[in-house]
Amino acid sequence: RLKLRRIIFRAEDGKIYTFLTNNFTLQPNQIATIYKNRWMIELLFKQIKQNFPLRYFWGESSNAIKTQIYCVLMAQLLMVVIRKKATTKKSFSNMITVIRLHLMSYVELLYFIKDTYKAWRKANGQSINFSP
Repeated sequence: RLKLRRIIFRAEDGKIYTFLTNNFTLQPNQIATIYKNRWMIELLFKQIKQNFPLRYFWGESSNAIKTQIYCVLMAQLLMVVIRKKATTKKSFSNMITVIRLHLMSYVELLYFIKDTYKAWRKANGQSINFSP
């Protein structure tokens, strides 16, 4: 028979969380912190799967797979830093898509993230006409 411990935790914002654990030694606030950190990891991997889909691996060895995953993690971290530095209101997925589509364009990245159309016009010396 499996023994579990039920913990009821009240967060600072007043929300009440209930956790089940088989750890009988840790304090309730430590258990809540562990679950919070686990949830943050889940959200990170959800964001990575949405924005950097790994449809196939480029190699069959464990080293090749690890290298590809590390590259995705580094790209994710770089995009988070660029988004914070650019102080843009664009969603993370929109920003990734714009960069992916214009990866080989000669534009200043931070300026491009802040105002995509202005940066594109400046780099190409042309205006975009949206009227028919």
